[in-house]
Amino acid sequence: MLTPAEMRVLEQNSEFYGVSAQVLMNNAGRAVADTILKRYPDARKVLVICGSGNNGGDGLIAARYLLESGIDVKVSLATKELKTELAKKALAAFTKKAGKVVEFNPEVLASVDIIVDAMLGIGSYGEPREPYASIIKAVNSSGKPVVAVDIPSGMGSKNAIIPDAVVTFHDIKEGLDKCGCKDIIVADIGIPKEAESRTGPGEMTLYPVPKADSHKGDNGRVLILGGGPYYGAPIFAGLAAYRTGVDLVYESVPENISLMVGVRSPSFILKVLPGDRITEKSIEPLLPGVEAYNSAVIGPGAGKDDDTLKGILSFIKKCNLPMVVDADGLSAVALEPESVKGKRCILTPHAGELTPLLKATGITKTGRDGAVELAKRLNAVVLLKGRIDIVTDGTRVKENHFGNPAMSVGGTGDVLAGCCAALLAKGLSPYDAARVGVYIVTRAGDLAFNEKSYGLMAEDVIDAIPQVLVKHLIPQ
Repeated sequence: MLTPAEMRVLEQNSEFYGVSAQVLMNNAGRAVADTILKRYPDARKVLVICGSGNNGGDGLIAARYLLESGIDVKVSLATKELKTELAKKALAAFTKKAGKVVEFNPEVLASVDIIVDAMLGIGSYGEPREPYASIIKAVNSSGKPVVAVDIPSGMGSKNAIIPDAVVTFHDIKEGLDKCGCKDIIVADIGIPKEAESRTGPGEMTLYPVPKADSHKGDNGRVLILGGGPYYGAPIFAGLAAYRTGVDLVYESVPENISLMVGVRSPSFILKVLPGDRITEKSIEPLLPGVEAYNSAVIGPGAGKDDDTLKGILSFIKKCNLPMVVDADGLSAVALEPESVKGKRCILTPHAGELTPLLKATGITKTGRDGAVELAKRLNAVVLLKGRIDIVTDGTRVKENHFGNPAMSVGGTGDVLAGCCAALLAKGLSPYDAARVGVYIVTRAGDLAFNEKSYGLMAEDVIDAIPQVLVKHLIPQ
């Protein structure tokens, strides 16, 4: 069952993987027309009521195909102007075929056999406004069969189209099962399988763009818990979180490396832990008030000392923040996998780090299958890093085919962890944060590779993250 957000992902990815929005719309319109011709063979007069967006465009293309099949078709536009270029092209194609565009009024409803509802699609929310509200009431009162395009207009509201049939595209949309229509036809409109199974530009439609009136902290506060024997890893994670768009990054590191972390960027807010490594005792001052953060990265550069792993494990158990468990944090989870069960958690192992996690949970599968089973078993998200990255929540699976061999350099995994944590802090679910995060980082890695080639370093990937955001989020 598809949400509106997921359908937008598919549409963008479809374009990237070779099937344009124009082709999808044409296929959608043809599917609606074919359904009407097959299910209502005696219908000779059809009214198609179109909204201003691409749902209206689907209806206009259906109208053209019906017209070409010898049906007397009239189109009524709910609004004076169409908003999308695709809808405008569809209107031009319909009128070129001598199609009739009439002003909507209740009388025209009485003169037709079938009404096609192509007013409001999956992008509309809440109670329909005028003129849609009045049109919906008039259609429902007409007594004529109604075929809805993708979803009934106003679906989920008190004033919604009551359809005789719904032609929906690719998959059933969220809420359709509750719209009261038993005749739901799912039409294949040619979305390529890669659009659904692989990451692509569509993932970026999930990125939470800041509101114009947002203030410091509104766009995420990330806590990094790591370091001790190493100091580069928490730095990379923190810088990546900033470059992904959070407002504040708190570096919680042992005091022996706090100066080195602090001088790397004045943007870091230090939360210094006593001692030279993370321990169960050293994290105690960090726990009160931990709810002030929006997400956490746990483990980068912490080392595998027994006391450190116990300290990390203790923090995971007591922390209810959305979290990314990476690097040495994964070794801690392998001691007690149930510690992350039910938490909003992303585990980011490479193949070598996945093995002890699988062994600890008694899973005999390996690779992709092992990652899926681990995610299912722990009710967590697993981002398995490799030549082809795998993101799974145990049910859904996305492959990421971007990236390059130069990204094997140290630190890129920490960059990924920081990026994913930033997206968690911005409110994305663990599954969405993982797939958007891996897309951003690997695309940044590819941009950096174009300049640095095999001399790529983690810092280069971090510096390229804003280029990915600009490309996908700023109108060109």
